[in-house]
Amino acid sequence: STRASVYWGAIFPMGFLSYCGWRLFTNHQILMDHPVKAPLAILFVLFIFIVDWGTGRDSYKQKQQNELNKMKTQDI
Repeated sequence: STRASVYWGAIFPMGFLSYCGWRLFTNHQILMDHPVKAPLAILFVLFIFIVDWGTGRDSYKQKQQNELNKMKTQDI
């Protein structure tokens, strides 16, 4: 998510969701001792991915702004 393309940061979370969905809907045991535990765990990990992606996008925008500021100061 620190790259120019926004979509590269979506590859890993989408793969994670696909894997977890496949595991849940094919009756594989993934945290299934309680019916609410698995979806909550999946949502928690997804939340971490989204926060990390947002932090990476902010970092990219800040680096881009710093480069623009350097270019402006060199032009003056």
